[in-house]
Amino acid sequence: MEDTPPPLRQAVLAWLEQARDLPSIPQAITDVALSTQPEFDAVINAVAGAAPKSEHRDLYGKADGDWAPRWSTLLSGSGLGDATRLVAQGAMVPVEEVADSFVAFCTAPAPAVEDAVADWRPP
Repeated sequence: MEDTPPPLRQAVLAWLEQARDLPSIPQAITDVALSTQPEFDAVINAVAGAAPKSEHRDLYGKADGDWAPRWSTLLSGSGLGDATRLVAQGAMVPVEEVADSFVAFCTAPAPAVEDAVADWRPP
């Protein structure tokens, strides 16, 4: 019996597959524009299931009064936005590796609050 990929990995692979159909003009594939794509909701939902806020507060922010995975962190912080833009522009992207990297990014232990504070520098 073949192993079924975890839902988060499946969601990322489906996201990257649909990215082939996105317009490749720069305005259409900014992180903001990508975050409004209906298909990105499946990624957000899969992140919420695989990386609960109680264990990965670094991935979450408050939106409309509720805690939800931050699209900016998921797209910019993980590199998924860059990979999505490359796919949309027709580049050959190792989508399996991107999916594995994204899953690792989302499920790795969250940085300790003390580490984040110690690394902070004023702008």
